Amino acid sequence: MKALSVRGDYIMQMINGTKKIEYRTWETNYRGPILMCSTAKRVPNSAPGYALCVMDLYRIDWNDVDQCYYWYIKLKNLIDPIKVKGQLKLFNEKRPKIPVF
Repeated sequence: MKALSVRGDYIMQMINGTKKIEYRTWETNYRGPILMCSTAKRVPNSAPGYALCVMDLYRIDWNDVDQCYYWYIKLKNLIDPIKVKGQLKLFNEKRPKIPVF
């Protein structure tokens, strides 16, 4: 499954629906489910180093004002936390199948 490392507090905002866009300086042709992995950085109310949910990446647009790509995401499902070693790119996480509804 494709996975992406994001700060833990941002993942919590994605889960509660207040963050619907992830900002990146790079784009990808990939669209579909992404396992969201919390970075190792310790921030309040987060679980550093764990995958917490699956989001659906359904659109990417370039924003001239912010000079970055807007990755439009929506929550697919929550998962039981899985310990993950994150990376600085979109990466493949080889774990037991995670149900995607």
